[in-house]
Amino acid sequence: SSQERGPREAQMIVQSAIGRARLQVDELAAQPWYRHYDERTREEHREMGRRLLGLVLHYLNREDERAALLDEARKIGTEYGARASKQRLTLSDALRAFLFFRDYLLESVVQMNDRRVGQKTSNDSLGVYRHVNLFVNEVLLAMVKAYE
Repeated sequence: SSQERGPREAQMIVQSAIGRARLQVDELAAQPWYRHYDERTREEHREMGRRLLGLVLHYLNREDERAALLDEARKIGTEYGARASKQRLTLSDALRAFLFFRDYLLESVVQMNDRRVGQKTSNDSLGVYRHVNLFVNEVLLAMVKAYE
C-alpha cells in the first residue's frame, strides 16, 4: 500500500540520521562521556544506533510486528546498558549519550515523515512522534534496568 515505506525510503531516513550524527561529531567530541569510549566502543555504539534506526522504521511500518520489534528494542537497550556499565560509565553519562542519540533519531524520522505526508503533517507527525517515543522509552528502560 502507499502507506508502506519502501526500503529505499527507510535507507534515506537511516542515511539522514547518520549524516546528522556526523554533523554533530564536534558536539559529540565535546561530551565528557564520549571521551571514555575507545574506537571499538564508538563503532559498537554506531552499529547499535543503526540497528535501532532500522527497528524504529519497521516499528512505524509494521503494526502487526510491533510487539516483537519492541522485544528486540529492549534487547538492544539491555546490551547498551550492560556495555556502558562494564565501561564504568556512570548511569547519568550513559543516559546523556542515549538522549543525544534519541534526539537526532526523532528529528530524522519526523523530518522524513513531514516530507512524505506533505499537507497532513501536524496529525501525522504527532502520531509518528508518539510511536517513536514509546519505542525509545522501552529501550531506555531496558538500559536502566541493566544498570540496576
